[in-house]
Amino acid sequence: MYKKIAHGGIAAALSVILLALSVYLPTGKAAALFLASTLSYVMCFIADKKTAVVMYLASSVLGFIISPAGALTIITTYIICFGNYPIFKTTLDTKPLAISVFLKLLLYILYCVAVYLVFTFITKITLPYSPWVLLAAGVPVFAFYDFLLSYTGKYLAYQLSKRF
Repeated sequence: MYKKIAHGGIAAALSVILLALSVYLPTGKAAALFLASTLSYVMCFIADKKTAVVMYLASSVLGFIISPAGALTIITTYIICFGNYPIFKTTLDTKPLAISVFLKLLLYILYCVAVYLVFTFITKITLPYSPWVLLAAGVPVFAFYDFLLSYTGKYLAYQLSKRF
């Protein structure tokens, strides 16, 4: 049990560091967000889903606290999408392929609606394109993210499980 807590704390700290890097790096925003979300996915395999959820909540709160005011979009996107999707993904990957793809597409649509509503009504950020264009253009990007998350996360979980 203490080992799970220690792994969760280390993963949360690394996630907060990666979130801070995603704020300050001009060209590495997407890579840092991806690596922060990969840590949630790895925690599901190394520890369990409860530890991954606690790690996600801790990194979200700490990331929101330490981020400057100009980085609200990055942190909000992590909180809504990138942080919790890997936890859902571990559950969805156990379902049959057709059901898994349908549920992932439904989850992507929910994420897009949530991000659009938060950006439009709470943060007052105007999006440069129509929400329908962003929704349609994001499907292949989301599919690539899902594919990359699977292979990167499983590789990291395998490598870390051998060492710990």
